[in-house]
Amino acid sequence: MRPRDLEKIGISGVYLNKLHADGLLDRPSRGLYTLSDSVPTEHRTIAEAGKRITHGVVCLLSALRFHDLSTQAPSVP
Repeated sequence: MRPRDLEKIGISGVYLNKLHADGLLDRPSRGLYTLSDSVPTEHRTIAEAGKRITHGVVCLLSALRFHDLSTQAPSVP
């Protein structure tokens, strides 16, 4: 989740910082929060990219791998 997602329903970013300081939320990258007890999956980076770049496009190899339509893993720079 992002702070602006919660501000739409009346939850302040200050509250997110408090939950992070109390250890209830993790911050995997700037502006993104997850529950501290959540288990990262292999698709976490695609979900994070989708939250950060709302009109972004997943490349063909990543999309095929996400849907288990290919055995080829996308290259990592």
